[in-house]
Amino acid sequence: MAFISLNRPDKKNAINAEMDLQLRAAFNRATGSASVKVIVLKGEGSTFCSGADRKANVPDQKPGWEIIPSSPEAFRFSYFLESEKIIIAGISGHAIGVGAVLACLCDLRIAAENARFAFPYPRMGLIAEYGIVKLLSDIVGKARASELLLRGCPVNSEQAFRLGLVNEVVSSERFDAYLESYAQDLAQNCSAYSLRTIKAQLAAMDGQSFLSCVQLAGHALETARQTWEYQEAKRAFQEKRPVDFNQS
Repeated sequence: MAFISLNRPDKKNAINAEMDLQLRAAFNRATGSASVKVIVLKGEGSTFCSGADRKANVPDQKPGWEIIPSSPEAFRFSYFLESEKIIIAGISGHAIGVGAVLACLCDLRIAAENARFAFPYPRMGLIAEYGIVKLLSDIVGKARASELLLRGCPVNSEQAFRLGLVNEVVSSERFDAYLESYAQDLAQNCSAYSLRTIKAQLAAMDGQSFLSCVQLAGHALETARQTWEYQEAKRAFQEKRPVDFNQS
């Protein structure tokens, strides 16, 4: 399990060019580690991410990504899409603009009671950025995504839960402990093969026919039955003991 923190609490974790590069590097390290099954993204201090740092100086060098990406790899946050790890967003405080995009790029979202989400683009004379139209529509449906994006009004944690934007809401006092426990459960009690395959199945589902989805699952199931993790789960069931997916 790897914890990655947006760590500019004095700036409410607003993203600048340096933070952009560091975030990519941290994700690449976690994704490349064989011992990591789950990545947790959270913000230090009182806020998850308040968006782009509009007061930051424009860097001299190119950012390493393209505003109009010519390939998936050139997308600013391609490392979220490329990672086979399960990515959990732990959202406390505000997730605004690009901060909300980061949360939506994650596989699962756990919110503290004080969480607030906003996509304020029309109120800033901007448009929905970084593919958030599709991301948000996939998460909450087109009608609700339209409401969030066209009005640009903030929603609190309970509203976000009702919309399906977050998976769970927990008290601010329990938030850190619960987030760690939630991630630990996935990391310790779930097969790495199963997690990455189900994540790939979910990603491939869009635009697939039902039959194609069944066929993909059939191929993946055949492979799953050959893994040591499946054999371990089978033995654990027979021996009436806890499964151990963390064997070397």
